[in-house]
Amino acid sequence: MATPEVILSMEGITKVYGSGHRAVTALENVRLVATDGVPNGAMSGSRAKELLETLGLGQRLNSLPRHLTDGGKQQVAIARALAKEPVLMLADELTANLDAKRGQEVAQLLREKALEMNKAVVIVSHHHRIREVADRAFWLEDGRLRPES
Repeated sequence: MATPEVILSMEGITKVYGSGHRAVTALENVRLVATDGVPNGAMSGSRAKELLETLGLGQRLNSLPRHLTDGGKQQVAIARALAKEPVLMLADELTANLDAKRGQEVAQLLREKALEMNKAVVIVSHHHRIREVADRAFWLEDGRLRPES
């Protein structure tokens, strides 16, 4: 399954999407998505490095996406989303390509970072394990959104 390579952002909303550009390192991928008062439009390397280290990728800063595990690619996607400093992050099938254990770890990591940074996250998933990290869960059934019972 191909991974889309874009982060969509509009007025404080960012989608956790893809693992970034294939030809640049994890660090460069995060730097490319946000400005930090840097004239060339890229975020500072220290801020990007800090985000990746916070997400457990400190040893993989100079790795290309093809050299990262699926979980590592998801961590880069989360760092890219957080780099935009959104109020709300949307994560569609965040754990779809991960095994159950790694999927749970990535979902928990996103939850922890969102709480630390005071961000809201909406995760859309077919995996029931996501509700274990959610404050609230809703189900889309027969075209209707209903709260978990």
